[in-house]
Amino acid sequence: MNYNYVITGNEMYSPPMFMDVAHLENVRLYTQLGEDFRSPLSFMLFHLHYSRLVNRFISKPFANYIYKRQYQPSFPNNKPLCIIFLCDKPDIYNNEKYINILKQKNKGIKLVLYIVDIIDSNKNLDIKYAKDTFDMVISYDANDAKKYGLFYYPTPHSNLHPDDDDTLMSDVYFCGKAKSKERLTKILRIFELCKEQGLKCDFYITEVANNDIVYPDEIKYNKQVSFMENCRHIIKTRAILEILQDNALGFTPRLWDSIIHEKYLITDNKYLTDSNFYKPEGMFLLESNDIKKWEIASFKEKLFTPLKYSEDFKAQISPLNFIKFLETSLI
Repeated sequence: MNYNYVITGNEMYSPPMFMDVAHLENVRLYTQLGEDFRSPLSFMLFHLHYSRLVNRFISKPFANYIYKRQYQPSFPNNKPLCIIFLCDKPDIYNNEKYINILKQKNKGIKLVLYIVDIIDSNKNLDIKYAKDTFDMVISYDANDAKKYGLFYYPTPHSNLHPDDDDTLMSDVYFCGKAKSKERLTKILRIFELCKEQGLKCDFYITEVANNDIVYPDEIKYNKQVSFMENCRHIIKTRAILEILQDNALGFTPRLWDSIIHEKYLITDNKYLTDSNFYKPEGMFLLESNDIKKWEIASFKEKLFTPLKYSEDFKAQISPLNFIKFLETSLI
């Protein structure tokens, strides 16, 4: 590797995407912002620096101390740093003072912003600022990458194996945000059709208004699911439901989960059929928003047949390939 890689993020996004490279000596994976501040004094200064109460009176009071240490671990070599910011902490990647300190302190540093959500849904993201500031700005979405002139790379995915628990088996699992009335209607329509076919559904839907809640005893609403809990539900289901956000084009973690854990996929992603990831034996494409009963019935016929993907096929979505992509793109 040409760089020492620092991957920022949080407990929800970072491990599913990058855990498979976290053991490499040239990679440091963060799941929390304050991991560099372990001593009692530094821990106190870190929390005072980001305290909302303190910042009402003094803005970022310990900036020089914090920014010279934040996301800057030690490595066993002198290779330059490459810091990958997942687009989840705007007060970090939008902080010009912090970015300037990083560049001043670390010779040859490369800064990468990886956008893992639809850009129009992120009010804190200034694309012009990002392209002027970072060496690479990458979108997981092909439409956004083309629209804004960004690099495109679908989200990598790691093979996580959580401890077993008492999560019940299901036939179809969905976990995601409603995002819009139209998307919620589509999710609920599929839920109803699966129920009619006698399939056991395990649905978690967030960002749903109280007056839009139906089947409250059968669907979990507005409940946050940790990445490990999500993984347990995936392991205990036969099929994963993927419904894309409006105007999205690309691949989501639902597809990667279905490949890694060898689960059937129900999806409305028409882009999938033209990609190297399409496997008709395990992926069922919903042809339109007007989902018919026969579509779910035909899918049910093969749902109980074990699915198997090759290890070479699974390796395509490894985060190691994402690192290799950066290695060739940052020259």
